[in-house]
Amino acid sequence: MGFGYAPGGGVFLLGPFNTFDARLRLVQTVLDLSARNTARSRSEEERSASLRVSLAGEQVSAAAALAYLEVLRSSAAVNSAASGLALASGLRSLAEGKHDAARSKQLFERDDVSRQVYEKAVADAEVLKARAELAAKKVSAAEMDLSYTRLTAPEAGKVTKKNAELRAFVQVGQPLMAIVTDQA
Repeated sequence: MGFGYAPGGGVFLLGPFNTFDARLRLVQTVLDLSARNTARSRSEEERSASLRVSLAGEQVSAAAALAYLEVLRSSAAVNSAASGLALASGLRSLAEGKHDAARSKQLFERDDVSRQVYEKAVADAEVLKARAELAAKKVSAAEMDLSYTRLTAPEAGKVTKKNAELRAFVQVGQPLMAIVTDQA
């Protein structure tokens, strides 16, 4: 193949080809949506996994808190039952004491029993009555102490800082925690 000169100054192509095909095909991806979607999918899967880990942690914390509350509830129920038993026992003793005092009075009036036995029965009944009154006052004092342990927030929100530990003694008016209010 070669080049030749035509009369008049033109160039022509010599050889077995009559035409020269100089087409070039360039392929470049300007916007690959598949790669973009794959990257976004991976990012969302990582975020989903992170949220699942966070949720699992919160579920464990909630389960631990519920278990702790159940222990406290059970302990209170046991204490309540024990108090009820003690109260019932005390009331029974008081009733028996009153019955014994009344019976001793009847026997004393008929001279079947000495004054000493009668006075002891009356004194025992008074002691039982005083014990019942003391128990009622202790219950009232415990209820008052319990009322001092309730914490109320001035508004709804989330706790952001804790300034006191469980079972710690605090002063009246001492801030126990910081709250960020819920914005509606």
